[in-house]
Amino acid sequence: MMFTLGLSKKVLLADRFGVAADFIFPRASDTTSLNLMAGLLAYTFQIYFDFSGYSDMAVGLGQLFHFDLPINFNSPYQALSPADFWKRWHITLTRFLRTYIYFPLGGNRRGKLRTYLNTMIVFFVSGLWHGANNTFVLWGLLHGLGICLYRMIRKPYDLLPKWIRWGITFLYYCLLWIPFRAGSVEEAKVYVHRMFLHYGMYVSPDFAACFRLTGIRSALSALHLPLDDTRASLLSMAILFLLAFALVLLPKNNYDRS
Repeated sequence: MMFTLGLSKKVLLADRFGVAADFIFPRASDTTSLNLMAGLLAYTFQIYFDFSGYSDMAVGLGQLFHFDLPINFNSPYQALSPADFWKRWHITLTRFLRTYIYFPLGGNRRGKLRTYLNTMIVFFVSGLWHGANNTFVLWGLLHGLGICLYRMIRKPYDLLPKWIRWGITFLYYCLLWIPFRAGSVEEAKVYVHRMFLHYGMYVSPDFAACFRLTGIRSALSALHLPLDDTRASLLSMAILFLLAFALVLLPKNNYDRS
């Protein structure tokens, strides 16, 4: 069961969102703001369904041979804070960094400033672990900054309504995927700049086509709801995003069901 669920995440969702992300990121300097927003959301889902799908497949294979592999994802996009996110995302890496870097540096036992420094060092290493590129280093440092800021304002932040905390956390980690995916820091800056300065609030037909589901026009025609290619693509896009949000926010984690 776990293997099948993981394979479904990878093939049915991650690969489809990957087509859209691969299309939009190289074109960040010459596309619309809404395209960039949708492309970022597509990559946000691609990397989760891809990575967690492989992890679920590994756990499922382990179960077939009676090996208990560690849990690596626990519904990270349900997180309500940066600290909560890193308890749920890439759990084995978090555990490794905490055990072999954070604790030996003194953890949180040497005062607030040293705790913040130790946190930034850990996430600097996390960035390097993903690749020797300044985009990954920036990504890691921004994650560390998020953890430190959360610790500074934890008491008032935790008093906010749950849905606001979720929205802040989800938006923050969506934005952090930009330097992770971009080819350079300059490309990441261009992506952010064009996304927020309203270079057209519409989805272009060529980008929408990346989401088109096989057979959707035929299915709609059979229901006497014919659509042209662009509208069929936009409907496919809406279906995929709604399905992705439902899967990451509504059900229990696969591990809870296994």
